[in-house]
Amino acid sequence: MKRVLIVDDEIAVATVFEAALKGAGYDVKLASDAKSGLSAAQAGKFDLILMDQMMPDMSGNEALKTLKADPSTSQVPVAMLTNFGHDTMVKEALNAQAADYILKYQVSNDGLVERVKGLIGESGAPSVSEGQAQVGGEAQAEAPQAVPSTEQTSPQGAQPQVNPASPQPANSSDENQAEKS
Repeated sequence: MKRVLIVDDEIAVATVFEAALKGAGYDVKLASDAKSGLSAAQAGKFDLILMDQMMPDMSGNEALKTLKADPSTSQVPVAMLTNFGHDTMVKEALNAQAADYILKYQVSNDGLVERVKGLIGESGAPSVSEGQAQVGGEAQAEAPQAVPSTEQTSPQGAQPQVNPASPQPANSSDENQAEKS
């Protein structure tokens, strides 16, 4: 059974995600702050760590850097699971080797389970290729933009999904309609 550590000071939210992952067959442990999360990560063998960004004792990015600097945890994928998608935070996390950047308010329980499957490398799940992370539901190769999007992830090598709030190029039928008017 694959093991997932959720590090989040919002216990109510963390327990909802915990229940979803347990329902999908994962062994899940919760840590309510960064320091206890670091201790749990160093003491246990986890296949994935889901890390909140804003915690009272330490930022998620600082905890991520600590995990990546420690030989006992450096190979464990860490995905940021947070409500904060500020570009600077996202860039810092991805530069510190975050495997993914998931915005809580954009992911359903089923969507989180699918993301976890992809991050752990379970078959049939969308994967995140090296050098790419997901922000919300969009594949990001470079400076990511934390924008609303669909919850589906792009298959490896596919183009990122278009943000529905972005201006859309007109298709040929729209152009033909405009010319006729």
